[in-house]
Amino acid sequence: MAPRICASGICLLVAMALAATARPAAARDVTVTTDLETYPVGAVVEVSVHNACPTDVEFNSSPFIAIVNLDTSTCLFGCLGLPVMTPLPADSTHVQCWDTGENPDAPGRHRVTAHIQDLVPPFEPPPSTEYMLIDPSPAEMRAWGGVKSLYR
Repeated sequence: MAPRICASGICLLVAMALAATARPAAARDVTVTTDLETYPVGAVVEVSVHNACPTDVEFNSSPFIAIVNLDTSTCLFGCLGLPVMTPLPADSTHVQCWDTGENPDAPGRHRVTAHIQDLVPPFEPPPSTEYMLIDPSPAEMRAWGGVKSLYR
């Protein structure tokens, strides 16, 4: 009698291994970029999320991105989203703008993270990028004496 390979559960392990290697890796194939690396306070940050996977991926939250100030550990946008599944088709890009003038924030390093659904192990960190927000005005102009001197 020929040995049955599936009797010990090997077929299940082999099938799971093949499924894990054959699936599109959402965290690897989805990229998050900004149009610049450094922005002055008040500028608009353009965030692009591009799906380079051969299949669709899904955003698992609305809004689709989260923005966090890494220096102050403050969540600025999208950290408490609604659980809404929205597809991002293969080879497409979603663009969202963040106005730092309308939504004031402290200068510093910021991280933008896309809320991408990843259900199959091994789980990878969600795609993200960082940008720097700077205050272009000189320090003496931000002080009360500098402002007062403008009106003398």
